[in-house]
Amino acid sequence: MKLILLENIEKLGITGDVVNVAPGYGRNYLLPKKYAIMATPKSLKRVENIKQVARDKSLREQSALKATALQLSGTELTYVKKSDDNGHLYGSVSDNDIVKSLNEKGFAIHKNMLKGEKHIKNVGEYDLTISFDTNINADIKVNVQAE
Repeated sequence: MKLILLENIEKLGITGDVVNVAPGYGRNYLLPKKYAIMATPKSLKRVENIKQVARDKSLREQSALKATALQLSGTELTYVKKSDDNGHLYGSVSDNDIVKSLNEKGFAIHKNMLKGEKHIKNVGEYDLTISFDTNINADIKVNVQAE
């Protein structure tokens, strides 16, 4: 079954691509969810328009992500936790704690975006990277202090 993608589908193609898929996959998933349209002669003439609309949308999203990354860069988070005499924490500062703190500050971050240590178990200062896209990153500092 020949279809034109209206959305980026991982491992299948990007918006505007003409792809061949199994009939069941096209009929039961891609077409009902409006991820694709049938590749008819009339719709094939619209492929360039579909690609241009997708490029414009992608540019808008990229600029919004860059603005968010710029605002987020340099953010410092401080946690005060109980620790032993050697600076080892009773528990940890997890990626969920960091994401929760950033969400409270107004940043829409998911824990999969965090790169670096997932569980901080010692007192100290840590540099973490938040990856919005393949080339859009923001660096933050996490400071863990003993109680």
